[in-house]
Amino acid sequence: MNATTHEKATLATATAVAVAVLLTATPGTLLADAASRCTIDANRGRLSANIASVPASEAIAALAAATGMRVDWMRGAGDEPVTVRFADERLAGAVARLLPHRSYALLSGGDRRPELWIGEIVSGREAPREMDASEGPVPAPPSVHPPDGAQEATAAIRTPEAEAERYRELDAVADLAARLEEPEAQEALVRMLEESPSPDVRSAALASLREHDAVPIGAVLALAMQDGPPGLRHPAVELLCDRLDTDATAEAALTQLAAGDVDDAIQQIAREALLGRARRQRSRQQGR
Repeated sequence: MNATTHEKATLATATAVAVAVLLTATPGTLLADAASRCTIDANRGRLSANIASVPASEAIAALAAATGMRVDWMRGAGDEPVTVRFADERLAGAVARLLPHRSYALLSGGDRRPELWIGEIVSGREAPREMDASEGPVPAPPSVHPPDGAQEATAAIRTPEAEAERYRELDAVADLAARLEEPEAQEALVRMLEESPSPDVRSAALASLREHDAVPIGAVLALAMQDGPPGLRHPAVELLCDRLDTDATAEAALTQLAAGDVDDAIQQIAREALLGRARRQRSRQQGR
């Protein structure tokens, strides 16, 4: 066999081996291999991930599937590779770890569906590298603003630092709520209710105080009346309803709200509470 014939035989053998490998790699095994390189699990609002050299777009798609998050790629296709491992992260931390070199805006919190707008790669940052949870917070990229009209009334652009502070305060609320029998804990929660810039923190503080009937009436009034924060007015008005039979201040506030509040739902809540109290009073009188 001459050299040319030998080279042809070698090439044919290599081609046959390659074809055999491709034939044995069924679509199912290829999908399983891809899935093994990008796994994200959600458990009680916390996220864990094991991602090895997959495009950012694929990693974000897996995160969206795990959380129900809506994603809008405003700049680029997300082709940059991502390799990262983490455990027990909240959504904001997970996004920061998957997009360490891009600008983005994340809208989350409360009962709303999370939304993520992803911008361009930020120049001058170091090359992508493997990260795990032991490395601490990822530096915050510059924010990208959501498109015009995208939930302008409630959307807030949150950097990882701002999210970390919000979650720190939420953890503090949970800690204080566990020892609300202590006057110092009650006072700290009232301060968070009155002073925190985060509506989520204030809402959590209000819920904890309400559960223990420890909200000062002045704080309730500040939240319930027409200049109160929109997301906190309803629970504050419901708290006034809880106190209607025992607090004259609550009665006066509900009477004012029922007479003509700008929010029809709040006006209706106040009216029904007052009507319910009137029925209870008549029932007691008839039972005498």
